Amino acid sequence: CSHPAPLGRGGGGGGGGARSAPAAVSQHPCSVTNRVHHPRPDPHVRIAHTSDWHLGRSFGEVSLREDQARFCDWFVEMVDDQGCDLVVIAGDIYDRAVAPTESIDLFRTTVRRLLDAGIRVVAITGNHDAADRVAAYSELLDHSGLVLRGGYDRVGEVVQLDHGDGPLDLVLLPFLHPQSAP
Repeated sequence: CSHPAPLGRGGGGGGGGARSAPAAVSQHPCSVTNRVHHPRPDPHVRIAHTSDWHLGRSFGEVSLREDQARFCDWFVEMVDDQGCDLVVIAGDIYDRAVAPTESIDLFRTTVRRLLDAGIRVVAITGNHDAADRVAAYSELLDHSGLVLRGGYDRVGEVVQLDHGDGPLDLVLLPFLHPQSAP
């Protein structure tokens, strides 16, 4: 979205009084406001599958940044409204290997909003993404609710997510560039 990211998290200013909202609710202006993701009575996992966001794309001199920000806002609200437990992003997060900074910020903010809503995110890199840049911190991210894979590192590894109806095993297969083969 076009709003700047919040400077801090947690309760607002002002004096004493009990907190009325959990600390995990994002203070982002486009966040899913005054709502916390609650699991549905149905124990089956609900998955939203998407791909090819191509953040940073433009048509000649015409930037698509604002359109992409509106898409991300809509997407976060839609998956929360639908009660999704998991978002799968199947490649081409960015439009080019060296993504513009504002596109990286948009992806980070969107993922943060999904995680704040209690929705896990699993993503792989595509042929437009630079696997070594996008997935450089995948091991650290695994513990945050975001599972991100790219390139040959950790290919074929089974990622197990726990849900109400039992474990969900995922094998993430990102785009594998032949010139980068070990």
